[in-house]
Amino acid sequence: MRMKFFTTLIIILFFNLFLSSFTFGQKKKDTSQESLIYLRVELSTTSDWTIVHWENFGQIKTMRVFAVEGNNPEFLVFYNQIKLTQKIEEQNRSSKIVVDYLIKSNKNEKWRFTLLRGAIGQSNLRVLIKKDLLFEEIYSFNHLSQVSDDLNENKITDEIIFNFDSTFVFKPESIPAKKIPNLVLAFYYLWYTRDNWNIFPLKDEPLKFYSSDDDATITNQIKLAKANGIDGFITSWDGPDTYSDKNFRKFLKHCNKLKFKTAIYYETLTDKGPRSDEEIFRHLKYLIQTYAGDKSFIKILNKPLIVIWASNEISINRWRQIITRLRIENLDATFIGMGYDISSLEVFDGVHQYGVILMNELQKEYQQISEIVKNYHLIGNKQKIWTATAQPGYDERTIPGRKGFFKERKSGKYYEETFNAAIKSNPDLIFITSFNEWWEHTHIEPSKKNGNLYLKLTKKFSQQWKMKK
Repeated sequence: MRMKFFTTLIIILFFNLFLSSFTFGQKKKDTSQESLIYLRVELSTTSDWTIVHWENFGQIKTMRVFAVEGNNPEFLVFYNQIKLTQKIEEQNRSSKIVVDYLIKSNKNEKWRFTLLRGAIGQSNLRVLIKKDLLFEEIYSFNHLSQVSDDLNENKITDEIIFNFDSTFVFKPESIPAKKIPNLVLAFYYLWYTRDNWNIFPLKDEPLKFYSSDDDATITNQIKLAKANGIDGFITSWDGPDTYSDKNFRKFLKHCNKLKFKTAIYYETLTDKGPRSDEEIFRHLKYLIQTYAGDKSFIKILNKPLIVIWASNEISINRWRQIITRLRIENLDATFIGMGYDISSLEVFDGVHQYGVILMNELQKEYQQISEIVKNYHLIGNKQKIWTATAQPGYDERTIPGRKGFFKERKSGKYYEETFNAAIKSNPDLIFITSFNEWWEHTHIEPSKKNGNLYLKLTKKFSQQWKMKK
């Protein structure tokens, strides 16, 4: 059993801490009719860390991380904040991150921000606007002073005055979008044996305990999923010659026989922490060479779909090196990273979130991220994939060592809320957490407590989404 969801929850908590109240529409618009301005934000520092948090920054159409400079600094970029950190091993070491934004604006504005940094060094913020092919500086601020009432954060707030000028309106070149099939995919686990159901106490149970290597069980689960609107499973896999690998081989044969689809959920973490870069490379190489050509393996953008669990536990630079090595060997895939750090879109083909229970305004937050991801091509020159997650609930209170997070199912109402929010965000794919993760109580397969309720709801909402698309 992995300590997987705790990591996700911490990432979401950090994300929500900086959440601000932007509003994004999801109806497809003719971009040429919008007033878009292209901004470039440069944040540099000689401190060990610095953060710029936008308190109001207009309506963001999309954004991307354009460049990062320095000696392997770490960074996080959400739509309302940028964080840059570095190890200070010598005096005056500096790092820099450049983030580009497309802002929907046709009026004069005041953009308010807070700039924070560590107790040493200084930080500089520059904002430039693109006019024709050149960038023109419209604001610069240097955070030099120590703020005596809060030396731990050195927090300073200021405003950027933007005077709208029609000559600054940016006309992006639109790239034709490739077709992505409308798929509802559920996370699926092949880790059960006859004797491991009592590892943690269950507050609900399957109709009967099963082993994941049992042919009759696999056949039944696939038939249940197909009959209730699920197009395929995102199957948990933790490397060659493991129990999950052995079972996946068998599972693929049943997929072929029953005309069912699957992708892989690659397990980046072990009980000891993140895997090494070399191990991840070897695992993904084996995975693509061994399984990606199977007719049941899902192809998105003409490449096999591989979803990465806890990708945010490894730096973007490391992922870039791993994926680049694979592509040099002609071993490519459509990689979906985890978490809503916008910088991950420079490496991954899309983003997802496994657990959504701490996202209190889920519909709004989905819409915000969807807007950025689905319009990324306007400045990133590459189509990206937006996936939205539906989840029935969550309960880790019976698992020793956890924080005790819990989300009431409300007799299916919470599942309805998350599925509706997913549909309204105009996703490319919908993920379900999960078909059969029983220890964290996110299962939707038939149970003694809920019967077939969640499969019926899945069928209902899957049909609604596909009719809408």
